[in-house]
Amino acid sequence: MKKFLIGGLVTVVTLILIVVVVGLFLPNDFRVARTVTVNATADTIHPYVNDLNQWNQWEPWTKVDPTIVTTLGNQAVGVGANHSWVGQESGSGSLVITQSSPDSGVTFDVTIDEHGSTSQAAIIYASSGDTTEVTWQMTGKIDVPVIGGYLCMMMDGQVGHCFEYGLDRLKTISESSGTTTPTSAQSASLPE
Repeated sequence: MKKFLIGGLVTVVTLILIVVVVGLFLPNDFRVARTVTVNATADTIHPYVNDLNQWNQWEPWTKVDPTIVTTLGNQAVGVGANHSWVGQESGSGSLVITQSSPDSGVTFDVTIDEHGSTSQAAIIYASSGDTTEVTWQMTGKIDVPVIGGYLCMMMDGQVGHCFEYGLDRLKTISESSGTTTPTSAQSASLPE
């Protein structure tokens, strides 16, 4: 019996050491990206992305965490526009638009307070005639020893489906020339 317990303890300690050592060598950076083709020009799409007042029509986060409360900053449109949020599931954070172009898209910094980290995100337009490929991407680092690399490996699975939902909603409102109301824009189901 004593041999069995010692063998089990050695096995558990060995597994923990393997997880720790592997975690120390995993990359601590991530990239998540999703793309959708929208039957609208970048000029039609841009007002929904460049104006944080319009985000409630298409962003996925209130579907993921209905307790989110978003507070707009002093500026809501263009470079410098910002908002912050707090929610039971999503924690707290902020977003600041750092670049904006009606032709190429919007770049923004996303800060997650709990991690103390800032990620760079963008919604990029690539127009071809009356259609536009819209890509939502986010890159960043999670500098938490041992588990940071594991968390980075899970980012695509945690955030990718949210990007897909948001892009689908952005596609819907852009293709309908902005006639969708915020209430009906949020009525679709978030993919699992």
